[in-house]
Amino acid sequence: MAQSLWEEDSPSLWRGHLDAYAERLARLNKDRLADLDARMAVIAEAVTGRAEPHLTSAELVTAVDWKLTRGKFRPRLLGFAQEHADEDVRELSAECFAKARRGGAAALSEALTRLCSLRGIGPATASLLLSLGSPDVPFFSDEAFAAVFPGTKPKYTMPELTSFAKALQAKAKALNAAAGDAAWAAREVERALWSAAAEHMPPRAPNAAGGGKKGPGVASRGVIRKKRR
Repeated sequence: MAQSLWEEDSPSLWRGHLDAYAERLARLNKDRLADLDARMAVIAEAVTGRAEPHLTSAELVTAVDWKLTRGKFRPRLLGFAQEHADEDVRELSAECFAKARRGGAAALSEALTRLCSLRGIGPATASLLLSLGSPDVPFFSDEAFAAVFPGTKPKYTMPELTSFAKALQAKAKALNAAAGDAAWAAREVERALWSAAAEHMPPRAPNAAGGGKKGPGVASRGVIRKKRR
């Protein structure tokens, strides 16, 4: 389980869960998820390869689609993501990546807060967007949070997110020290924790609710707006 993994500092044990990520993702039987996950890797490489790291509006939509497909699907949030002008996304994401690169809790909190000014983007989604250009920023997933802070219900506040990021950054540092290399960053730590949690997730029936059949452009109407994450 993810909580047991969190208590370990064995790089080989963590690597085993990280390497099993794709297999466990596929086992969930969520339509489009494997394709979206592959596209997220391409986006992360593209973002970090730009002279000024930034996201495009299309990349933001893909990231939101991935988050909602891997977790709980909320069509209205995907609709909000599709509304953002490309120029606005490019400028704001470039500003936030630059802030995050400064390091420290204050800079991270500021970057996350600025991203949350985009309609439909909550703190957890903002952490996902930042992680695409900043490996030291982990995605605030419920599974990883439960492993790090067992028995605590996430409130999705900035202090909570920055504490979570600090904990995963420290774990990455410990794994690198134990392995004698620099293979781990907070982004990979989160993914390994999710993989450990997914090992025990039951597969879903194809096309089940949350299976991701609803792609971009098919947001449902009349959905009650819930708290952004």
